[in-house]
This record gives sequence, structure tokens and C-alpha cells, in this order.
Amino acid sequence: MKHATQLAAPAPYVLWLVGLDAEPTAAEVGLLAPAERARASKMRWDRDRIRFLAAHCALRLLLAEREGVPPQSLRYAAGAHGKPRLQGEGRCSFSLSYAAQQALIAIADGTEIGVDATRLIPLPDAGQLAERYCSPVERMDLDQLPEAERAAAFLRCWTRKEAVLKATGIGLGLPLQQIDAGIGEARRHLTVPTPPREQRVELASVPAGGQLVAAVARVVPG
Repeated sequence: MKHATQLAAPAPYVLWLVGLDAEPTAAEVGLLAPAERARASKMRWDRDRIRFLAAHCALRLLLAEREGVPPQSLRYAAGAHGKPRLQGEGRCSFSLSYAAQQALIAIADGTEIGVDATRLIPLPDAGQLAERYCSPVERMDLDQLPEAERAAAFLRCWTRKEAVLKATGIGLGLPLQQIDAGIGEARRHLTVPTPPREQRVELASVPAGGQLVAAVARVVPG
């Protein structure tokens, strides 16, 4: 697939980094559902429209290849809290995250997953952001780092939290301070207090290359 690169990823994920600045062909756009095309047509800026179409065309083509079905046959449905999933008998779970002119797509079988990516940027207010969004343990760990390392550590922590929220499907329904995702890169298991029952989640940071910081998470069945 043009503009898509498969990344090294821990099991059970398959990760793809997709470039979004090349406009999809008319044939590729024609594979999308009417609702997807309608959403794109309402976007004010051409850049945003092109990136949305490129990301969703790539997602559909990758899912179709994984499922072994024609791309145009895929249908999406909204799960709990609006989390998108494949309709019918599709076995794949998927997650999509935008990071400027790139998107990170994660696919896995048999478990709910979430992915998040962001660009590594200077954060002179990393300490203030940590006070608002980090757990007490995460704030303590950030305070112990040299100041030059805190922006990257905070963004790593942020992507880990966002990946957990996406995997569990609760969006912003849980304060981020209650998710102790950690500021490091290692795999971690945590229990997330999601109604009506808590969920067990595994997460890890992943190398996405360049100036990207990224993380994946999955709900552990059982």
C-alpha cells in the first residue's frame, strides 16, 4: 500500500504508519462508506479533508486484507461509549491515531485495543500539565528527571493514557489522574475502574520512528 509502513510491534498488534499528505485516488475514496465521505466533505480545510480520507482509506484497505474480504464490504458499528468496531463477524479490533501528517493504525485479533501517537514537541509547561493530568506517582517520577527530559516523558505518559482510554472505550469518561500509565516505555498491566465493571489492561510504548511518541494498549480478556 502506498504511503504505509509496517512497524515492529509487540504481539498481538500489527502496527502501520501511514503518510497522509497524498490525496487518495477516486477509486480509493469510492471504497469508503457514504458517512465517511460525507464527513470529509464537511471539513473546512483541504488539508484536514485529505488527511482524513487518506487515513480512513488506509484503515479500510488494511482491515480488508486482514479479514480477507473486499474493502467496500466492511461496515462499522459503534460499540460501548461510541468506540468503532467492525460490524458482523469481523474478528479484528482496530484503533487509529492522528499525528500531524501521519497516522498510526493498530490492528489485533480477539481483544479490544487502543493506539495513540503524538509528535515530540517542546513543552515548557510540562510540570503544569503533569499537575493536571498525571497521577501522584507519575508526577514524582517526572520531577526526578532532568528538565531536558521531561517533555518527552510527559508526552510518553500522555500517549499511554490515551491508548488505555481508547482500548477500554471510555473516552474522557475517566480522569487521567486515575490512570497510572507510567512515564517509561515498558509494558505495564493496570486495572481501570470502568463502569459497570473494572477492566484489566496491558499497555506499552512502541517505537514509531522520527519525532513520534506512541503507545498501544489492549483489554486483557477474562
